[in-house]
Amino acid sequence: MKIIKYLKMTSFFAFTMLLCMSFSSIVSADEMLKYKDDNTIKFINNNDVAISNSAYEKLKIYGYDDEEIMNLDESAYNKIETINIDRYDIVETYWKDTYIYSSIKDFEEQKKPSAVVTKKITKEEYDNSKSVTDLIYSNSAVHETASKKITLVIGYLSSTPRTKNVSIQTYWKSIPSVRSYDIMAMRIVNGEFNQNSQSITTNITMQTPTAACDGQYTTSTSTATAGYTSSGWNTRNITLGYYGIGFTSPLPSDTIYCYNDLGFPFYQSLKGYKTTIYVTATALGNANTVTIYGTYQHATSNVSFSNVAHTYDFNSSGLGNVVYFSNGMASYYDGTGYASLTY
Repeated sequence: MKIIKYLKMTSFFAFTMLLCMSFSSIVSADEMLKYKDDNTIKFINNNDVAISNSAYEKLKIYGYDDEEIMNLDESAYNKIETINIDRYDIVETYWKDTYIYSSIKDFEEQKKPSAVVTKKITKEEYDNSKSVTDLIYSNSAVHETASKKITLVIGYLSSTPRTKNVSIQTYWKSIPSVRSYDIMAMRIVNGEFNQNSQSITTNITMQTPTAACDGQYTTSTSTATAGYTSSGWNTRNITLGYYGIGFTSPLPSDTIYCYNDLGFPFYQSLKGYKTTIYVTATALGNANTVTIYGTYQHATSNVSFSNVAHTYDFNSSGLGNVVYFSNGMASYYDGTGYASLTY
């Protein structure tokens, strides 16, 4: 009897500890989703902008790395600071494209690949992938690989939970050779994107040889912004706002050609390319949550802006559960999947 009683007490104690641990885990996870407002100055960056602890945290939430924060100008800093949140959720997905060309000539002329394989990969696989494009010769074919990360963030103020601040960001770790008109887009369920609220920023980092392609490089970064009047936007009405929103823009074409001692050309492409859309959204009816799907579709051969920019709709049957073409243009894109959040 004493043994049975001891076992019961032990089981109860273990269950209680497990319950406490589970509750602790829930609280810890919940705390991670709270934006902490702390105006203590963390550091002064290279442009004499005073970065507070809270500003630093918010910049990290919206995808800025430490190097970018150190070189952030005041106007970009102020833009992020106007985003009011005290709660947020975030999701990241990772993708690897393999473009297969029948010959090196097809690759160099940026013809449509004979096949495109798009695969969802883990964060570890993404982190271990190279930051330059791989060219692999196999069975008389040329295989090119490129990796990208899609990050979706939804935030809001506890006092106004129906109003959401949304960000989707794509970062190319390695950039493919074909650089035509790509699409980044979002579709919303149980909510609407608000009119005239969309904006986009692009951040391009390029490594420039210091002398005759000798392997020594300097790094420069440029940033561009497109407002809601840009012709690259595509939106679809719902009530007062939109159920879908997308932006069509070209990948940067800056490529530095070098020649090695044997005379064979190679190129030093961009080190990284980051595109971010910021938009506000509102939950419909009495709901406080929305579901958002976000994707980035890369053109795998040259396409014209007029055939792409305003020719797609937004629905679950489309590329990445978002971008739907009815004019056959879907076959010109890599078919990357999506990141999604309900929050």
